[in-house]
Amino acid sequence: MFAQSRGSLIVTFTCLMFVVAGISATTTQAQPSCSNSTSSAGPVSTLETRIDSWQLKVSAQHECRSGVFASVTATREMAGDRGSNAMPTTNRGTSGSSILSVPIFCRRDDYMFLPPDALGGIPCLSVPTSSAFDPRPLAVRMAQQLPPPDLRIRMNPGKGMVNVPTWFWVEGYDGGALSQTQTVLQQETVCHTVADRGPGGLAVLGEDGRPHTHQECHTTDTTFVVDVRLSPDHYTWDFGDNHSQAFPCGGTADCPDALGAPFVDSLHESSVRHPYVWSSLGVNGAADAYAIKLAINFTAQYRVSINGNDQGGWHALSDRQLTWSASHQVQEAQAVLVRP
Repeated sequence: MFAQSRGSLIVTFTCLMFVVAGISATTTQAQPSCSNSTSSAGPVSTLETRIDSWQLKVSAQHECRSGVFASVTATREMAGDRGSNAMPTTNRGTSGSSILSVPIFCRRDDYMFLPPDALGGIPCLSVPTSSAFDPRPLAVRMAQQLPPPDLRIRMNPGKGMVNVPTWFWVEGYDGGALSQTQTVLQQETVCHTVADRGPGGLAVLGEDGRPHTHQECHTTDTTFVVDVRLSPDHYTWDFGDNHSQAFPCGGTADCPDALGAPFVDSLHESSVRHPYVWSSLGVNGAADAYAIKLAINFTAQYRVSINGNDQGGWHALSDRQLTWSASHQVQEAQAVLVRP
């Protein structure tokens, strides 16, 4: 059962076979012996705790001859109006930036098939995942370490002239998104308690009337695929003389003018151009050149799929800014009068 209201998200689970949530579960104690009355009920055991932003309440009651009833209520305070990110109903869901799966086995182990003199079935046992993979830290590292393009700044004329606009453009980068993918395989061993069976298929009972049990374990493989992309959303050209030219993008990777245009002839101007009013003599020390810089701000996003199933599309990460530079010498021509 799921319930969501303004300012909070409340999710209630009834423990039948599995419960999926971002919690660490604990082992429930063995059931108490039943009284002579088959309709009697044991005391209600309640546990309340808080995990990150989740407030959790676990209640369990032993009903003699009818099993154990357990419920888990997870409440998470959320700002704003009704959202669309209700808890998923699959065995693997999300909690904040984590993807956790906690199977809870609440079994009587086919209670109806136990011998008539059996005092109880298999205790309710909760088995948490041994480790939980959080894709966001990996995505953050990928976005920070993703190699930049081999971008080079070009210009015409190669040596500028005062009051003659220099045209700029880039080579080695077409303005598209940068991307990277990594696959993570997580293996988990999950164990649960089952009853020992005799030749007739009935559970083998001990002297106390309870079934003999043993552990059965299996290993599950979960494949996480993390995709990261960086998309340019703002370009800034710095011409080194306290002048610059900015190109905000209208959409993702939609800034063709910010790349300039390679020189073909004087009729095809570059969209990135700048006239200098002073020569570069003495600029940057012995370099005698202006420092040209191109800064590109990239928005970063990531998405995750689990065993081939997408987990909610793209999610935002912090922006990343990359900068490239080049040197540009500008000379000045002066008229000199000489005696004929």
